[in-house]
Amino acid sequence: MSLLKNYGVEVMAESTRNELSRLSDREREVLRMVANGHTANEIADQLGISYRTAVNHKARIAQKLELKSCRQLPRYGISVKNYL
Repeated sequence: MSLLKNYGVEVMAESTRNELSRLSDREREVLRMVANGHTANEIADQLGISYRTAVNHKARIAQKLELKSCRQLPRYGISVKNYL
């Protein structure tokens, strides 16, 4: 999850690129919404899915990114927000 600073320009590390490539388009969309501060209910409403499906997406994203829990998703999402 490291982002490198290169002369004031953010450059995505290869490891971060590999992590994000594991996510489906829908999972990237959900992660983008989490990074923007949306709750699972708001995500479900905006995407036209059930609350449970939104929660499952978040859990699967955390698993694919090898995060310890879903609670780490907002911080991770914010750090890679420009690349989603």
